[in-house]
Amino acid sequence: MLRTCLLTGLVGAFLARGRVPGNDLDLRRNTIRTSRYSRLAARVLGMRLTSEGQRERRPGGGGVLLVANHLSWIDPMLMAAHRPAVFVTSVETSEDGFLGRVCALSGCVFMERRKRDGLRDECAHLARLLAGGDVVVFPEATSSNGSRLLPFRPACFASALTSGAPVQPAAIYYASIDGQPAVGRRRDRVCWYGDMTFLPHLARLMTIGRIAVEIAFLPPVTADGGCRKTLAVRAHGAIAARLGLFAPRVRERRRSTTSDSAAA
Repeated sequence: MLRTCLLTGLVGAFLARGRVPGNDLDLRRNTIRTSRYSRLAARVLGMRLTSEGQRERRPGGGGVLLVANHLSWIDPMLMAAHRPAVFVTSVETSEDGFLGRVCALSGCVFMERRKRDGLRDECAHLARLLAGGDVVVFPEATSSNGSRLLPFRPACFASALTSGAPVQPAAIYYASIDGQPAVGRRRDRVCWYGDMTFLPHLARLMTIGRIAVEIAFLPPVTADGGCRKTLAVRAHGAIAARLGLFAPRVRERRRSTTSDSAAA
């Protein structure tokens, strides 16, 4: 009951005092605020976060494109608790009344993945954001239970090529729940995917006393010839290897044309 009250009060304060950003500067300010609230929320939810490796810092300023596997709505909160960043999510999320509002106030940008039209402009916007700080993308474009790593969509990788930002893979792993390995049905108390609805999942999550979660920041990946699809394949392989998951061999495309780095 105490945890529920604390979380309700925290979310209420976040929503009441937040403002939808009107420009990129407002967006960055929201990410700093979100980072503070995320650290508090992680404590309330019993999250014990440990990290491995170093989160890359861009020489001379600017940000890094962080790409991570996606297991739950908790993932962005944990990444934000580690360090402020802009998050890329889908337009579908904005269509959900509650989650859409939270994301809008959290420093998220909504990307239309269902249509090719306008994708070039959205990637250009991400490139501008990378000039000012980190951007986090979950390129699977959906979440899973962690038993496999879904293919990475390469569109957002074009923003790193345009801006010259490093691309750093990050592997998220929910290690244990109340001291027991987070496997089988037990991990569904944390992982949020498929047709799961938010509130029932949150209710189950609130019954957990302690969750051990690890984030491994892996060495940046590069693409010879400036190919976004090669970046996606290499980032996917690095995360799959760190998590011990099967990663099918995909032929890397090596192209030096600018059209490849901008197209979806």
